[in-house]
Amino acid sequence: MHRKGSDPENMQPEDFLCDFCHNHWSEARPMIEGHQGSLICRQCINAAFTAVVLAEAGIDSAFANTTCNVCLEQRGGTDPYWQSPLIDTACICQRCLMQAVETLEEDPEYNFVRPGGKPA
Repeated sequence: MHRKGSDPENMQPEDFLCDFCHNHWSEARPMIEGHQGSLICRQCINAAFTAVVLAEAGIDSAFANTTCNVCLEQRGGTDPYWQSPLIDTACICQRCLMQAVETLEEDPEYNFVRPGGKPA
């Protein structure tokens, strides 16, 4: 997401906000971009991975009409997903979460290691 009032011709790091916590982009807070400019930061990816993969606590079929902020698909009911504890409308499906984790792991600049070191 982009900060309200940001200048699209002169975007700054503080203009890019995580859809899940509303913190801005920084070197310490890399982000993965989804469809239509949706963003999820490293810290939210860690929290989501811990809940959905390690704790196997992703919300599933009870919320079949939930739309993933990253892929914009209604995947609840077929995939577990994580809902931000801060932003009620912000959810990421397990498929997008795993893609985000793999993308960060592949980028040597960020030295990202998934929580628990559990392989994909």
